[in-house]
Amino acid sequence: MRRILLSSFWVRKSGQSNPLVKEGVLSLANYEYSQSTQYIDIQSSSGWKITNNPDWVNIVASGAAGNTDGISIEVLKNRTIVPRDYDLVATSGNGQKSVNIQARQNGCPLVFSIDPSSKSFDSNGGTFDI
Repeated sequence: MRRILLSSFWVRKSGQSNPLVKEGVLSLANYEYSQSTQYIDIQSSSGWKITNNPDWVNIVASGAAGNTDGISIEVLKNRTIVPRDYDLVATSGNGQKSVNIQARQNGCPLVFSIDPSSKSFDSNGGTFDI
């Protein structure tokens, strides 16, 4: 008798039973500009790795249940007004399957501060530089 081992690999948003993304793209919700975290689950019968993460993204495996690992994807605070995107690549340990994990982090709000915050003029009016 011949035994065939099938490898299993999928990624999903934590807390959801579906959809299981076996190949292609998993899109996560936009992050606010502040430091925040989203969670995914990865299941692989042959191990897994995540690559292509920029220096403002931290990835932490937070335990396992069988062959399924809970993963936290934390983004650091975006201190610019420009939104930024990541496109992580989760790959099965045998390299045969991969899923792109994509999300956007919003830019921080633009805040102006004027100094002095007030200026008084006599009845003739006037101008001043800010």
